[in-house]
Amino acid sequence: MRAPNLLKRPKAKRCAECHKAIYDSWKESRHAISWTSKTYIETTENRSKEKYLACHIPESVTGEKPGPRLDPRDEGIYCVSCHFINSRMNGPCAETLLKHLGFCLGGVKSLSNAEDYIEASLLLARGLGKRKEELEILLRYGEIYAQSKDMEQALNLLGEGLELAEKYRDNRYEGLFLVQMGDTYAHMQEKQNAVENYMQALDPLKKAKETLLVDEINLKLSRSFELAEDNEESFESRRVIEPIKKPSRGKGLVLVRSKTDEFIQHGNKNMISGYIGSTEEIFKTYQLDIKETTTRESLLGMLGTLRENNHHACATILKNKFSL
Repeated sequence: MRAPNLLKRPKAKRCAECHKAIYDSWKESRHAISWTSKTYIETTENRSKEKYLACHIPESVTGEKPGPRLDPRDEGIYCVSCHFINSRMNGPCAETLLKHLGFCLGGVKSLSNAEDYIEASLLLARGLGKRKEELEILLRYGEIYAQSKDMEQALNLLGEGLELAEKYRDNRYEGLFLVQMGDTYAHMQEKQNAVENYMQALDPLKKAKETLLVDEINLKLSRSFELAEDNEESFESRRVIEPIKKPSRGKGLVLVRSKTDEFIQHGNKNMISGYIGSTEEIFKTYQLDIKETTTRESLLGMLGTLRENNHHACATILKNKFSL
């Protein structure tokens, strides 16, 4: 039987009743003073820099990214941080500790020190058959390398993670890896590759019902297309005195996808004609050409999504209307 207060978040002294040697060792460690250290207080301007909170007073290091703990804070990184899992205290978990150390070191750009911890946690996750943890580590590992400007290594790790996500049939992580690859390409100023990865991420994230992420990606795509068109217009303005402003074709595709998503969520047979009519209007307004590869592939993807969500009649009409 577990004591009732161990189903909550015990203070370190409560744990010391059974684990005094471990408590004494912790008390002398840097973990114990991670919140009260003068160096930390000065470096973070009296703890005002929020990005350091999750490392110095983590609620739990078992999630994808730890969040800061509200109380108690004076104990810094203590028993609860690593052992409070699934709403109760648990035994030691080396993989979680190694992963957390690696992520924290990577987050402060100490990559050479972080690598050993992350590799060890990855090895343990694979040895224990923990697929979610394996994908999580690879995703964060790739992100750390991207932040450290080692884009080649970042893309290698993210590509490895993407292959595993596809193999494990994990739609959520498949989408997350594609988004991170898109972000990496965006930092490299490779806009076309960034856009392609963002667009590929939409389908798996929709299947995983990650609505907020889908909205964020659509926003990124819209901004990417607008940026490309602004650059095109700047180029044209150097050639003619009054360039004719072209409609945003990329933005038009985003609008069609948005209309399709809206129909999938709320549509029925009585709304098919309205959806098809809106799509045709967007095609005319934004001068979308069904013969263009990007436009055609995008529409074919929407066609497949409609069928996957049992809107077969709408999919058939859309197919016939645009000769897909």
